[in-house]
Amino acid sequence: MKRKLLSIFFVLLIFLSIFYYEMVSSIKYEAGRYIGTGRGYLSEIKVQVTTDKKNIQEIEIIYEDENPEIAKIVYPILIEKIKSSGDVDIDIITGATLTSEGFIEAVTHALNQAEKVKR
Repeated sequence: MKRKLLSIFFVLLIFLSIFYYEMVSSIKYEAGRYIGTGRGYLSEIKVQVTTDKKNIQEIEIIYEDENPEIAKIVYPILIEKIKSSGDVDIDIITGATLTSEGFIEAVTHALNQAEKVKR
């Protein structure tokens, strides 16, 4: 009887260890708001990125002085791509290369601060 209980205990311990590892390893970010900057075509681009422990919740532009006609098209597309993929490894917008790269750089800068491994 003792052996059976001991076996059940060890199986349960292994199961709980695996469950805990999966739960902890899925945490990517320290939840919070982070500021990042990047260099666009005409100006510095400054963003605020809000994360929970697993996802990017919001990306807000705090400051930019890029071409307004390009910016109003490019930023919503990039924000949607980053939020839906959960990653900054996205394609840039053709015709707005430097603005796209500056925006992605700013978001990357903010996310680097949020990464769990930085604790």
